[in-house]
Amino acid sequence: MNSILLRYFLYRLSSLIGFVLMVFMSFFLVFSFLERIGDENVAGTLQVLWDVILLIPELLQKLLPPCCAIGSAVALARLDRQRELLAMRLHGVKRTKIALWIAATSIVWLATYALTSEIGLAASAKYSRESAVRGAGSFLDHQEDLWIHQDSKYIRIKNISAGGRLLHRITEFTSEQGSLVEILDAHSAAHGEDGWMLRSLIMMQRDEAGQWHSSRSELMPWQTRLNPDIVASFNLAPDSLSMLQLAGNISRLAKADLPTLRFQRALWNRIADMLAIPLLIVMGLWAAGFAARPRDETVKKAAGLATAGAIVYYFSTVIVRQTGVEAGWPAPAGPLLPVAFIAALVALRLAPRKFSG
Repeated sequence: MNSILLRYFLYRLSSLIGFVLMVFMSFFLVFSFLERIGDENVAGTLQVLWDVILLIPELLQKLLPPCCAIGSAVALARLDRQRELLAMRLHGVKRTKIALWIAATSIVWLATYALTSEIGLAASAKYSRESAVRGAGSFLDHQEDLWIHQDSKYIRIKNISAGGRLLHRITEFTSEQGSLVEILDAHSAAHGEDGWMLRSLIMMQRDEAGQWHSSRSELMPWQTRLNPDIVASFNLAPDSLSMLQLAGNISRLAKADLPTLRFQRALWNRIADMLAIPLLIVMGLWAAGFAARPRDETVKKAAGLATAGAIVYYFSTVIVRQTGVEAGWPAPAGPLLPVAFIAALVALRLAPRKFSG
């Protein structure tokens, strides 16, 4: 009997969470489609539709935690009003077991979040970058490096800053009549009012006799038509990367003694959202109030409380994370503070004096 009740319980909770998620995502996708349909830089309606579809993984990442809270609260409230929870109690299902069932529901949505993060976001980001490469024409994407073809030069760039005005590990190859005549290797390049400046560079040039000569310089102007804004478009935002990609970027940047804080914050944001999913689902206990007697207004109150709570949680999370960035907090601090607050509320709800089985 318990196995049948468990399957039914999981179905009711998951179906409501899925319904709420679809409603919210449909709302955002429709407005995104209408916003892009008038963009003169878009090829056509099919391209707009495809671009909107690519937003689904990112939207799901942002909407899943609050939708879990709203959906679980409404589902529990409906079960409470229809006296189904009371029937489960009469069949010997303790409240502590119901809490475990609620936690089991979160596994489904944790898996959905993880798959979206590791597969959906990565695929979407890859396609977006490939689209930019095709649009630019003279840019070549090769694994983790950015290759740029301009006139007789091929330029390889390892790392790009967020604004595209600071590049690291630049190698430039120059050819004439099909033969390599110059190789320039620089530690970094910065763009200012006077254009690009290369730092800590080694230049190798071939003379008419075919002999190579090298020279070193700490600072030298870089004669290139490279636009910082175009380069920045190839620098995928940390929020669009999977957790494995974020961890890989952190490792590579750390080895090169480059800043990793942006990627660390993005990684901890993702971890915090994953932790919040089961906590927000269990928080549906607060809004549903199924420990009390069933009331006709239970569902409306639960939906209102859960929606208000999800909105408060979302905005407080944004504010706390931004405060952490501006105040220079360690990477885990901003993302984990709202999660710790929700965890404390859940602990109070599940404490023996409040939730005895």
